[in-house]
Formats: sequence, structure tokens, C-alpha cells
Amino acid sequence: FNGVPRRKREWKYGEVGVPEMLEDADLYINVPKMKTHGYTTVTLSMKNHKGMLSQADKKLDHHLGLHEPLAEQARLRPPDLIVLDGIVGIEGDGPLNGKRVHANLLAVGTNMLAVDATVARHMGIEPTEIKHLVFAAEKGLGTLDPDVTGTAPTRRFARANEEYGRVGNIYSWRDCTACSMCIDSF
Repeated sequence: FNGVPRRKREWKYGEVGVPEMLEDADLYINVPKMKTHGYTTVTLSMKNHKGMLSQADKKLDHHLGLHEPLAEQARLRPPDLIVLDGIVGIEGDGPLNGKRVHANLLAVGTNMLAVDATVARHMGIEPTEIKHLVFAAEKGLGTLDPDVTGTAPTRRFARANEEYGRVGNIYSWRDCTACSMCIDSF
């Protein structure tokens, strides 16, 4: 969506540009991959939905705290269908330094929160531990305990290391105001 015409929309934090082609589309399908993430615990459909934003708005998300903005963005133009690809996912220090895992999961739904909560459980992570999912539930965007049809193998995903580290006299810690490329502060 980089470089496409955008329509300004009001949201909790002022104005944000939503791609015109997304707003005008008859059908919007969100196709995320299943991954762990250093800031948001998981990257599923709600985090993937952030891809509709401009680079400037994506950076602003980090300054706003990331978690609540992700939930607020879910209101802007919710997808009509989510097809989450968890056939091969990423665990550990994602999204950039994670390890590929064969999870053999495909999740399909019409509500981002329901899909993300279900897939998080299959990753061995309780949805109540994922801040942006809790915010979305509090905003009435769905449920953390949806009805599920079908079964899937549950595989405990290794999470990203969120603790600070020390090498010599250099200390690092996760900084949620930084993008994934600048995940640690020194």
C-alpha cells in the first residue's frame, strides 16, 4: 500500500490515511502469517492489518504505544475475511530473528479478534496475555473466546525474549516506541 492514494479518516489519535482502494473494495481479505513478535507477542491478523498504513503512520503507532493503536486500527476498515497461514510459522525472537516451524495450521474467519485469539491458543499463548487483543475485546471488536469449528494441532511456540540483556558495560532493553528494526535500546 505504499504510495497509493489515501483517504483521511478520524480515529482516536486524530487523522490517519486509509488506502482508497481498500475503502472502495467490495472484498478485503487479510492474509497474515503466524509469527511471534518482540513487542506484540504475536503477529497475526490484527498486526498484519497495520500494513494498510503509510510508513509515517506505522512509526507513529510505536510512539502511541503500539498495542491500543492496533486495536483502534481494527475499526478503520475491518477485513471481510481472514485466511491465516500457519502452515509454516515463526517462533522466538520474531519477526526478524525467529525460527521457522511447521505448525500445519490454516485458520479462516470473519473477525480478526476471534481468529487471533484462536490461533494464539494454538501457539500456546493465552489471548489475555496479548495486550492489543485485550484492548480490542474491551472496545467490543469481538471475543477472546470464540466458537471454533474444526481442530488444529497445538504447538507451544517459543516467545521472543523480552528481557533486557547485558554484554560487558552495555545494557539493552526492549523499547516499544521503536520499530522492529530498532527493537533494542542501549
